[in-house]
Amino acid sequence: MNQTNCVVRDISDDSLWTTPYAAINLDNVDISINTNQKYGLKKHQISVGEVLTFLDKENIQRYGEVVRLNQKSVTLLVNGSSWRVAYNFLGKNIDIL
Repeated sequence: MNQTNCVVRDISDDSLWTTPYAAINLDNVDISINTNQKYGLKKHQISVGEVLTFLDKENIQRYGEVVRLNQKSVTLLVNGSSWRVAYNFLGKNIDIL
């Protein structure tokens, strides 16, 4: 054993494995990763002229009109200035009356 790894013996064939402590699940905790979770929007869900929302670096919600669809990002017009935002940070604008 050292600070980050330990040696584990496989009882079926007596082989030794060096394993990081982070990989050992003693409490049988569910560690599955949910890959069905969807974040953001896809390019085919967006059209030019549509109003979308996103959070900027200071976690302020911004709204902007789609000006151009780029390969990896969308160009939005927000209060007269241009913003390039990745698709996975965009959301549909929901109006609550």
